[in-house]
Amino acid sequence: MTPHPNHSLPGNSQSGIPDWFIVYQKQQQDQTRFLNQRLNALEEVMAENKRLRTDLDLAHQRIAELEAQVSTEAIPTLVLDAKVTQGTEASKYATPNAALTSTSQPLSFAAVATKGKDAPAPKSKAPVRRRKTTARQMEAIHRRFVPVAAHHDYEYQAA
Repeated sequence: MTPHPNHSLPGNSQSGIPDWFIVYQKQQQDQTRFLNQRLNALEEVMAENKRLRTDLDLAHQRIAELEAQVSTEAIPTLVLDAKVTQGTEASKYATPNAALTSTSQPLSFAAVATKGKDAPAPKSKAPVRRRKTTARQMEAIHRRFVPVAAHHDYEYQAA
């Protein structure tokens, strides 16, 4: 039986494959490509992990060898000259004999606290004004000291 001329085949009539199958096939190819990329990345990570574990084992062996070598060698000890006394000299030209000696008695806490109590506080001089205050500035100063009006509405004042 031949198909009716008014009835068309679903999908791509040239190849005989429906459009939905082509879309499905493309999705499957994309998913396969994605999974292959992930698999390749996983294989690379596993290879790097194996290499790093080998390097770690070699490093542990080297550390063990060095620790064994250190324990067998004699460690030199630092011997200080007993004649030279070490102090807190600030320079190489300072002599140990010139150490500070305090001849005064230690002061009590109350004495130290009241030591500077009676000293007057330093007074700072007010800056000297070189220009004369203008009338406009004086008006602004006077407005600061004017008592507040009984009502707070705006009033227009003709000048």
